[in-house]
Amino acid sequence: MIKFNVIRLLKVILKPRMIYIKDDKFLKHTKRKIQKHFTILVNDQKVKILKFKKSSYQDRFGEEISTIKLITKIDNLALRHRRVKIEIEDEPTTIGTFVAGFSRPGLRTYTYRITESDS
Repeated sequence: MIKFNVIRLLKVILKPRMIYIKDDKFLKHTKRKIQKHFTILVNDQKVKILKFKKSSYQDRFGEEISTIKLITKIDNLALRHRRVKIEIEDEPTTIGTFVAGFSRPGLRTYTYRITESDS
Protein backbone atom coordinates (compact mmCIF):
# COMPACT_ATOMS: atom_id res chain seq x y z
CA MET A 1 0.00 0.00 0.00
CA ILE A 2 2.78 2.41 0.89
CA LYS A 3 4.69 1.53 -2.27
CA PHE A 4 1.62 2.33 -4.39
CA ASN A 5 1.12 5.71 -2.69
CA VAL A 6 4.78 6.66 -3.16
CA ILE A 7 4.67 5.80 -6.86
CA ARG A 8 1.43 7.74 -7.25
CA LEU A 9 2.93 10.72 -5.42
CA LEU A 10 6.04 10.66 -7.61
CA LYS A 11 3.89 10.62 -10.75
CA VAL A 12 2.08 13.75 -9.56
CA ILE A 13 5.31 15.55 -8.61
CA LEU A 14 7.20 14.62 -11.75
CA LYS A 15 4.26 15.23 -14.08
CA PRO A 16 5.42 17.67 -16.76
CA ARG A 17 3.56 20.94 -16.69
CA MET A 18 3.19 22.75 -19.97
CA ILE A 19 3.26 26.52 -20.08
CA TYR A 20 1.24 27.96 -22.89
CA ILE A 21 2.49 31.29 -24.24
CA LYS A 22 -0.99 32.12 -25.52
CA ASP A 23 -2.45 31.87 -22.05
CA ASP A 24 -4.85 34.78 -21.39
CA LYS A 25 -3.36 35.69 -18.02
CA PHE A 26 0.16 35.77 -19.47
CA LEU A 27 -0.93 37.96 -22.39
CA LYS A 28 -2.81 40.37 -20.11
CA HIS A 29 0.23 40.70 -17.85
CA THR A 30 2.55 41.35 -20.81
CA LYS A 31 0.24 43.93 -22.37
CA ARG A 32 -0.24 45.70 -19.04
CA LYS A 33 3.52 45.75 -18.49
CA ILE A 34 4.19 47.38 -21.87
CA GLN A 35 1.27 49.84 -21.67
CA LYS A 36 2.83 51.53 -18.64
CA HIS A 37 6.00 52.33 -20.59
CA PHE A 38 6.54 55.24 -22.95
CA THR A 39 9.17 55.65 -25.64
CA ILE A 40 12.17 57.98 -25.58
CA LEU A 41 15.25 58.24 -27.78
CA VAL A 42 18.65 57.35 -26.34
CA ASN A 43 21.52 57.78 -28.81
CA ASP A 44 18.89 57.80 -31.61
CA GLN A 45 17.55 54.38 -30.53
CA LYS A 46 14.03 53.85 -29.20
CA VAL A 47 13.94 52.84 -25.54
CA LYS A 48 10.87 52.13 -23.41
CA ILE A 49 10.92 53.50 -19.85
CA LEU A 50 8.41 53.64 -17.00
CA LYS A 51 9.41 57.06 -15.72
CA PHE A 52 12.28 59.46 -15.34
CA LYS A 53 13.29 61.83 -12.57
CA LYS A 54 15.53 64.88 -12.81
CA SER A 55 17.22 66.16 -9.69
CA SER A 56 20.06 68.44 -8.72
CA TYR A 57 22.16 68.86 -5.62
CA GLN A 58 25.34 70.58 -4.48
CA ASP A 59 28.46 68.60 -3.80
CA ARG A 60 30.86 69.38 -0.96
CA PHE A 61 32.71 71.94 -3.11
CA GLY A 62 29.53 73.94 -3.75
CA GLU A 63 29.19 72.84 -7.39
CA GLU A 64 25.66 72.10 -8.56
CA ILE A 65 25.28 68.63 -10.08
CA SER A 66 22.20 67.68 -12.12
CA THR A 67 21.21 64.06 -12.61
CA ILE A 68 18.53 62.17 -14.50
CA LYS A 69 17.30 58.74 -13.42
CA LEU A 70 15.62 56.42 -15.94
CA ILE A 71 13.48 53.57 -14.58
CA THR A 72 12.43 50.66 -16.80
CA LYS A 73 11.31 47.05 -16.69
CA ILE A 74 12.62 46.30 -20.18
CA ASP A 75 16.41 46.05 -20.47
CA ASN A 76 18.05 47.80 -23.42
CA LEU A 77 21.71 47.93 -24.43
CA ALA A 78 21.46 51.61 -25.42
CA LEU A 79 21.13 52.52 -21.73
CA ARG A 80 24.46 50.91 -20.86
CA HIS A 81 26.64 53.32 -22.85
CA ARG A 82 29.03 55.61 -20.98
CA ARG A 83 27.86 58.81 -22.70
CA VAL A 84 24.26 59.14 -23.89
CA LYS A 85 22.04 61.66 -25.63
CA ILE A 86 18.53 61.49 -24.17
CA GLU A 87 15.56 62.94 -26.06
CA ILE A 88 12.30 62.96 -24.10
CA GLU A 89 9.12 64.44 -25.53
CA ASP A 90 8.33 67.92 -24.07
CA GLU A 91 11.79 68.04 -22.44
CA PRO A 92 15.05 69.57 -23.68
CA THR A 93 17.62 67.22 -25.22
CA THR A 94 20.09 66.09 -22.57
CA ILE A 95 23.62 64.73 -22.83
CA GLY A 96 24.67 62.72 -19.82
CA THR A 97 27.46 60.57 -18.45
CA PHE A 98 26.66 57.24 -16.80
CA VAL A 99 26.97 57.36 -13.00
CA ALA A 100 25.22 54.31 -11.59
CA GLY A 101 23.01 51.39 -12.51
CA PHE A 102 20.82 49.33 -10.25
CA SER A 103 19.07 46.10 -11.12
CA ARG A 104 16.64 43.89 -9.27
CA PRO A 105 14.22 41.31 -10.61
CA GLY A 106 11.74 43.10 -12.82
CA LEU A 107 13.17 46.63 -12.50
CA ARG A 108 16.26 48.44 -13.76
CA THR A 109 17.43 51.94 -12.85
CA TYR A 110 20.06 53.97 -14.70
CA THR A 111 21.42 57.28 -13.37
CA TYR A 112 23.26 59.80 -15.53
CA ARG A 113 25.01 63.05 -14.68
CA ILE A 114 23.78 65.81 -16.99
CA THR A 115 26.74 67.47 -18.71
CA GLU A 116 24.87 69.48 -21.38
CA SER A 117 21.24 70.42 -21.87
CA ASP A 118 19.47 72.25 -24.70
CA SER A 119 16.98 74.82 -23.48
